[in-house]
Amino acid sequence: MQYYVLHCKKVDDINKDEVEVDIDELLDMDSEEHRRRHLQALLINAKGSQNDVKKFINDLLDKAKTL
Repeated sequence: MQYYVLHCKKVDDINKDEVEVDIDELLDMDSEEHRRRHLQALLINAKGSQNDVKKFINDLLDKAKTL
């Protein structure tokens, strides 16, 4: 199982600044749109710009297609 991490700021837990993305769970989802929505929900509080988050999601989905 492989995990990707993007630093994020959680409102309820200021000391936790990472989100783990379970690639196996992501690959089990029915469609790329479902995967995208799932990632967006996980990364809602990510540090950095919206563009950085979108790029991360796009890159991750592109890599997931090759698995």
